[in-house]
Order: sequence, then structure tokens, then C-alpha cells
Amino acid sequence: FENYAKLVKVKDDLKLNLLLTCIGRDGYDVYEGLPEPKQTYNDVVLQFQNYFKCRSSVLLKRRDFLKAKQLPRESISEYSCRLRKLIKGCEFDNMQGELLRDIFVLWVFNDPLGEQLLVEDAAKLNFDVAIARAEAFERATTERRELNSNEHSNFARSVEHRTNLRK
Repeated sequence: FENYAKLVKVKDDLKLNLLLTCIGRDGYDVYEGLPEPKQTYNDVVLQFQNYFKCRSSVLLKRRDFLKAKQLPRESISEYSCRLRKLIKGCEFDNMQGELLRDIFVLWVFNDPLGEQLLVEDAAKLNFDVAIARAEAFERATTERRELNSNEHSNFARSVEHRTNLRK
């Protein structure tokens, strides 16, 4: 909504009216039940934030984050983005970076990569470094697979060509 209000250059004194117009019947029902103050846009946004904040459980968010394993076809980039999204609202505060790194290293799908990251010195391995190393490993694995695939294809064509010449 904030991006839309900026885009159409809504004046501050009209933001609340626009918000109430955009939130639909269910949103408006919630608005009517919010406690005062609700005179300004900022008041209403704060009230909505408080209303929805108590609706989600920090423990459930933490459970989802702590159990987030990399999926078999999920790239390192996709997995790291998913972890960043899942950790929001977990309220880990100053441990967030370490926990991102730990969950990433422990639940990365590729066993050799996970083992390689586990050998690293935890004091020197932060989340961004772990991602960079994992992406390099992923690229190398993919390129090696493609190279091997091309070599096998070339070998098969060579054998086929020789067989055809003998006939």
C-alpha cells in the first residue's frame, strides 16, 4: 500500500481514506473493531500491526525456520532466499546471522557440500560466506556434469561413427 500511495502521490491527509477504500469488507470490519486512537493513517497502521502481530505465533515461525531443509530441486539461491524469508518474525535478534548460517549448513541438500561446510571454522563462516561457497560448489557440480555429459555424447558418436565405417 505504501508503494502504491507513493506511486500515485497520495497526500498524507488522504492516505487513511485510500487505505480504508482498499482493504475491502473484511479489512474494514477489522478496522471498526480496532481500539482508539484511529484518527490518522499512522494510528491505524500501528493498530493493524498490533492486531495482526498477536495473530501469529513466534514459536510456529521458529519451528518452520528450524525445520527448513533444502528441497531436492531447490537451488542454493532459492534456499537462502527462503531461509531469509522464514526467519522474519522469529525474533532471534542478535543470533539471526548465526542461526541462518547454522540452518543453511545443517539442512543443505547436497551431502558433500554440507560436509565441506561443516569442516569450516564456525568463527570465520558466516551466512553470506557459506552461500558464496555453496553457490560455487553448485556451479562447479553443474559444469562438471555438463562436461561429463558432453564427453559421453562425443564418445558415443565416435563409437557409432566407427561402427558405421566398418559396415
